[in-house]
Amino acid sequence: MARQVFTPGWSLPLSSLPVGWRWVMALLPTVVVLASRPWMPAVLKQTPAVLHYPPVLLAAWLGGLGPGVTSTLACTVYSVLVLRPHLLSAPLDDVPGLLRTGMFLVTSVGFSALVAGLQQAVRQAARAVALRDEFITLASHELRTPLTTMRLNLYNTRRLLGMPVDDEAIKARTTKLVDGLDRQLTRLERLILDMFDVSMLESGMKLSPEPLDLAALGESLAPKAAAVGSVLSVRVTGPVEGSWDRRWVQQLVANLLDNAIKYGQGRPVDVEVLQQDGQVHVVVQDHGVGIAPEDRQRIFEKFARVSPPGLEPGLGLGLYVADQTARLHGGRIDVESTLGAGTRFTVVLPRTVPVPR
Repeated sequence: MARQVFTPGWSLPLSSLPVGWRWVMALLPTVVVLASRPWMPAVLKQTPAVLHYPPVLLAAWLGGLGPGVTSTLACTVYSVLVLRPHLLSAPLDDVPGLLRTGMFLVTSVGFSALVAGLQQAVRQAARAVALRDEFITLASHELRTPLTTMRLNLYNTRRLLGMPVDDEAIKARTTKLVDGLDRQLTRLERLILDMFDVSMLESGMKLSPEPLDLAALGESLAPKAAAVGSVLSVRVTGPVEGSWDRRWVQQLVANLLDNAIKYGQGRPVDVEVLQQDGQVHVVVQDHGVGIAPEDRQRIFEKFARVSPPGLEPGLGLGLYVADQTARLHGGRIDVESTLGAGTRFTVVLPRTVPVPR
């Protein structure tokens, strides 16, 4: 399923244009003003700041810091070389002019920097609004789906409870409905935990490293996979010890395992835990649908959903949480995939969590 993209209903001036054209449009007022200066009345020729501030302000607002500073320098060079050339040879003969030129430089560059900062804040706010709207839409849809299924199963269960319970068909049907409820509750719990994990990661949480043996963690995965009807092969090369945050490393591996089971098409999933070049590697390999080359980096984005038809896409948070967790531990996740042949995720972690500076 393609990811739905949300965009804010407003944007910065000229933000839809290529960078080159933004520069041209931002500096056009400066060029017009400087080109028309020789034909202006004498009184205006002696007051450059009055005419130079507007194009600088426009350049900064339309193009940001770069065009704003460029416009400032162009106006300053013009003023010094054409309007007040004596400032180069005898600057102390015109101290007021020298001060005005310096003030123009400082105020114009300062305004350009201020506008650039405001534009960055506007972009971040627009992105935050877009992500909020996307999150609300996806969450409301994904949470409604298991709730609707659970309500239907409960309705059918109530009907069956009013029938004779000695009928084997009714017992089998009731068991199926209860199993369906359990699956939907598990899915609902997973969605809620994903949202909680994202909230924790983005709130600037601190890790709590402790001694941990990833070999024991890997060996504990097989029963969990068997519980959902998947075959898991675990290979551990000796003790793999280090210092990590237990809760988040367990969640990282669980998210990759859930992803492998979900897209593995019922085929066995291989997990390998080993030490290599002073680092720890956790490899999760499935043999399922695979990932298209153009989606291999996007899968780690928040709300990225690249599920093939027929599979429940979820909120697109599991791999995002896994990637952010690896980064917090000073590591990374590499992905290799072939369409129709499966996907291999390799988590590379240092043996100790780096100390934040």
